[in-house]
Parts: sequence; C-alpha cells; structure tokens
Amino acid sequence: MTEQEARIVVLEDALKQAQNTVEFLHNCLVNPVDRDKKTGCLGYSYKHPDHTLQELKKWKMLAPRLGKHCYHSSNEPDCEVCQVNHKERIRLYEARKALNME
Repeated sequence: MTEQEARIVVLEDALKQAQNTVEFLHNCLVNPVDRDKKTGCLGYSYKHPDHTLQELKKWKMLAPRLGKHCYHSSNEPDCEVCQVNHKERIRLYEARKALNME
C-alpha cells in the first residue's frame, strides 16, 4: 500500500467516525432520553464528551484547518486567506470533477 493509499483509508475511516458522531449528536438533540418510556429506544444521552474531543484531535491532525480566518464572503484579491481558500476550493472542485461528483 502506498502512502497516498494509506492516507485515503485513514481519512475514509475518520469520515465514517465523523458521520457516526454527527448522527449520534443529532439524535441526542432530537431524540433525548425519555425516562417515561418502558420499552424500545429510550433515547440518546451525551455521556462521553471526552470521546468526541479525542476524535476531534485526530481529525485536526488528519486535516488541519487554516491558521487564519477572514470574514469576506467573496474572494478578495488582496486577502491572503481568501487566496488560500480559493486555491483549496479549486482543488476540491477538480477532485470532485475527477470523481464525477460535479
């Protein structure tokens, strides 16, 4: 397995974990524990925030965010952060196009 293939496998695994986490947190919000229920799903409760924080640390290592942020809603030519974001959007567009997602 090449380094690039290994990175893809690790990123896909992180994405699956992120999906599970978001689905669980969503259920905590829309289907909280109902102590009055006697049978079936009693609902969801967020009892292990440390697990989410550990996953967030892993994801930040796999896909670090930009160090700086700007508040432009467009691509400003004199803003360094806008230019970096623009390059990333082009890169993402090209990747999606290569995968027939565009």
